[in-house]
Amino acid sequence: MTQQQAKRKTSPATNHGVSRRRFFGRSLAAGAMALCQINCSVSQAAEAPHEKHKAKQEILLERVEKIFSDGRWNGRAGIVFWKDRYYMTFRSGSEHSSTDGKIRLLTSRPHEPHGWTVSDVVDTPHDDAEAHLMATPDRLLVYFPLENAKDTGDPIETMLSQSKDGKTWSPAVPVYKPGFSFWKTTTHKGTHYTAADIMTGNHRVELVRSTNGLDWEKVSTILEGRFTETSLLFLNDDRLLAFTRQGKVSFSRPPYTQWETHAGVPLGGPAAALVGNTILVSGRTSTESYPDDQPGSSRTGLFTFDPATKTFQHRMNMFTQWGLDESYPHFLKLDDQRALMVWYTGEGYERGVAKQADLLLAHLRIQ
Repeated sequence: MTQQQAKRKTSPATNHGVSRRRFFGRSLAAGAMALCQINCSVSQAAEAPHEKHKAKQEILLERVEKIFSDGRWNGRAGIVFWKDRYYMTFRSGSEHSSTDGKIRLLTSRPHEPHGWTVSDVVDTPHDDAEAHLMATPDRLLVYFPLENAKDTGDPIETMLSQSKDGKTWSPAVPVYKPGFSFWKTTTHKGTHYTAADIMTGNHRVELVRSTNGLDWEKVSTILEGRFTETSLLFLNDDRLLAFTRQGKVSFSRPPYTQWETHAGVPLGGPAAALVGNTILVSGRTSTESYPDDQPGSSRTGLFTFDPATKTFQHRMNMFTQWGLDESYPHFLKLDDQRALMVWYTGEGYERGVAKQADLLLAHLRIQ
């Protein structure tokens, strides 16, 4: 089933979430109060400051809901649509950097991103990893960086577990090269791509590709230096964009062996999506850069990006419960106007202290 078919079968918003409201710039006033109705502890919401230049598009929040909360730290989710259901992997542990982490899976009702059930994918000892989910016609694949895997002497190795039914998962095996950490995967014209970074030795971010999801090869070096967490996005003209956590935006054209890099917006755990002609970008930012009246100082910011001018426009800060341990979003495009966006919102990080983080899901419409 195509994403457009999935869109037609997605149920309309109900009064459990945010009905169709308009948000300009940083305005979240009505929406945050609606989110309180689903037990998100947002006591105040931001009011929109005057915007000197109006945006060409409106970003509408049709629905926002808390989809998973069990008192543990749950975050760094990835979402796909596969075989008539939505699937979401995430990392769960007692706290942000605990050694009791595991990769878990949320599975929706048929055709609708609602009615989630939870199951385990794989235990990942010594885990402080994110889970990156990818769907092929016959398999679900989840990639997760694992520290000190197999005593290689390298700090990280990317592991892969697969499923043919969304229920039974294979034992995790290493992929690509020791020391490299995969970020979010994407598929373009039948080939899978991801950005793999290495933070030991010759620090760099590599573009790697695969035809089967298991065997990966290097295409080029995107960046050299201490860079990590790079989200890839293909445009309709086959250009490839790379958004890197440390505030870099890189461009390449086929065969993706040469890159030009520009200054961007620093975003922790970046994600990007092309919805129609609009590029959405999100990641962790702060109220120091983008103030609002929600609690805490950390935010999940939502931006649009113009590849012609190479500029970002801040559209809003997403809902937060504590405004402390936040973000690591992921998008799933539904059609040329709509997308799903998942992110986490958590209590402040204290090493060795159990903390709570919950998963939120937004239904976005671009108008």
